[in-house]
Amino acid sequence: MQRTVDDVVKQAYKVIDRLEKEHTNDIYYYDKPLAQKYIKFIAMLKHTAGEFAGVNFQILDFQTEFVTVSLCVKRRDTKRRRYKSCMLFIPRKSGKTELLAAILLVMFFLDKEKGKEIYTMASETEQAKIIYNAAYSMIKQTGYFETMINAYKSTRSIVSKGEFNDVLKVLTANADTKDGLRANCAVADEGHSYKDDSLYKVIEESMISRLEPIIFLISTAGYLINGWFHQRYEYAKKVQKGIIKDDSFYSMIFEADPNKWQEEAEWIKANPALGYGVKLDNLRDMYTRAMHSGTEEVSFKTKHLNIWTNSSETFIADHTWVSNMVDRIDIDLTKLKCWGGLDLSSTTDITSFYLVFEYQNKIIIKGKNYLPSEKLREKARNDNVPYQTWVKEGFLTITEGNVVDYDVIQADIEAAFTKYNIQGIAFDRWNSSSLISRLLEKRVTMLAFGQGFASMSAPTKQLEKLALEKNFISDDPMLRWAISNIALQKDPAGNIKPAKDKVKQKIDPAVALIMALGLYIPDMQKESAYLTRGLRSL
Repeated sequence: MQRTVDDVVKQAYKVIDRLEKEHTNDIYYYDKPLAQKYIKFIAMLKHTAGEFAGVNFQILDFQTEFVTVSLCVKRRDTKRRRYKSCMLFIPRKSGKTELLAAILLVMFFLDKEKGKEIYTMASETEQAKIIYNAAYSMIKQTGYFETMINAYKSTRSIVSKGEFNDVLKVLTANADTKDGLRANCAVADEGHSYKDDSLYKVIEESMISRLEPIIFLISTAGYLINGWFHQRYEYAKKVQKGIIKDDSFYSMIFEADPNKWQEEAEWIKANPALGYGVKLDNLRDMYTRAMHSGTEEVSFKTKHLNIWTNSSETFIADHTWVSNMVDRIDIDLTKLKCWGGLDLSSTTDITSFYLVFEYQNKIIIKGKNYLPSEKLREKARNDNVPYQTWVKEGFLTITEGNVVDYDVIQADIEAAFTKYNIQGIAFDRWNSSSLISRLLEKRVTMLAFGQGFASMSAPTKQLEKLALEKNFISDDPMLRWAISNIALQKDPAGNIKPAKDKVKQKIDPAVALIMALGLYIPDMQKESAYLTRGLRSL
């Protein structure tokens, strides 16, 4: 239903009133007058295609929220914007292009930055031009704004008339050179198709001298589950859940539950523009075709329900894992039976040592992780996780140098073997080292443990069972992070195991835990073969 400018603004102001309450606290505040200014501006722009072409912008509630939260939540101490990266993950035909064009024009005409450089980028030139063309069409339809700019078709750029020559320009991965950029705003469209983050990194690094830089990442789901954007998507989910703390990252994610994709309620949840860009009757027709064609099913799930069709199923949902966690474990563990797992990484990566303690029909999980000091900053930047915080909290131990100091790990394991009633410590038989030999010489019970389905399936399933039944206790945020990273590999018989080669983020703490459970689970415990036969392989 077409609405007038006044009706659009009136409805948006109701949303703004709510957002002001939700996003104002001791550290941040929601700049309501600025939000109203931006919404008035957008409401005067006109759509460029489809049934609303030539009509004033029919801004929807979710669009009001995304635009104003991204641009109008500010720090109290600096009065500058809180967010530097903003993700909108949304299905097709939800007004993505028009919204991006409107955001670009808000930044071009209203943002206070001087000498603005604003870029629309995509993996291919034609895709990047779509948003640029929509923005230029909006300018031409207003008439007044067209007198304030010069447009250059050959370079696909819009330049303001005046002292500072603000520029809005198309930028693609195959551009000849990007030296000298000083972007203050950029939009990355259809991020799911990006093969790597090289273009994004160039833009991000070019923003270093700007006071309030901001990047918008907008995309539907795709098929590159090991690609750059999928990693950013996973990062966004973890920030939303509180697994990762990043006050500069904002995301709005619309997606259906993969396990309920056939339910219309999920279609509605995933499509916030339903009734405008998306019609329910059309989704029903697509669903009918999807039920009779594997190709149509993949397309329906990916493009219209925002489901990553090639992504692995979640192993243990984060809310399930968190329900087993406590702030701190204050239980005397020294008299409890326990079993250990040691996941030895390469010498420059994370090594993990975990113990599971039998306690009142539950298990208690305690562990230590290790990383070389010279790799700490690099790992924190590349993995986007708070390693420094985990060091302070005692969940990550830093060893001197650029490789993990196995002497430190040996000392910790020997101390644990003396302190606790350890029945045995499992290690990967294919990734052992002199450390294992030294521990065996010290009479530490080290047990070779295979990484195939035969060895890993039972404890992996047992871990899921323990989590679902709330039968473990943990206070370890680093382990929580590792669990959230797990992708499962399955064989035809239904056996499962963590697939290290399918994930970009680390799962070493989880692997160490699963190996420890491999020594603990009841059927293995009853055999007690490990404790009598010495060092063997599974």
